[in-house]
Amino acid sequence: MLSDLAECGIGLRDGDSVEWLYHEQTPVDPLVSRKALKKGGYEAVLIALGGERLTEDHQILDGSSDDVWHFDIEFIEDHGAYVTIAERLCRMTRGDFRCEQIRDYVDVDAGIAWMELTCDGQTERLDLKVDNDWTDGKIFTYLQDRLIQTGSNRRYAAQSLGQDMLLVCLSPGDLARLNRVTGMRFEPC
Repeated sequence: MLSDLAECGIGLRDGDSVEWLYHEQTPVDPLVSRKALKKGGYEAVLIALGGERLTEDHQILDGSSDDVWHFDIEFIEDHGAYVTIAERLCRMTRGDFRCEQIRDYVDVDAGIAWMELTCDGQTERLDLKVDNDWTDGKIFTYLQDRLIQTGSNRRYAAQSLGQDMLLVCLSPGDLARLNRVTGMRFEPC
């Protein structure tokens, strides 16, 4: 399955090994076995590649791939949440979209959230809706528009998994291949 995904543009981060996929995913989740990944198919492998991982000293790191992100939509708890989203999505473009500075402000109790991006010397502010800890989907559309403006042929696409989703940033050909190979339905953000 990893070879199939690599042909679609999704691979392990440089320096990471397949063994990282079998580490604890979060402090409360058990170890993932090869058997469980095979049984879960491509969805399970993509979740393992794009999910958080736990080091032996219990430090939480990003997944083993910069090409896929297993994202919990209930992500917004405080300042920095939208910065984390924007930084991760920028990294997924493999350098096609870069920002010099990203700031945000989140006050769930007051119902205020915004994010500012400075790209190519221009600062733009995006006001975001507050709905408890749910991510405002406007962030994905906004970043997709900024990615398109760079001239990149990559696009953000998501596969809903209910309260969470898998996010990728691929060319149209790789995205079509990913949907065909996995039987999933990643759709542009």
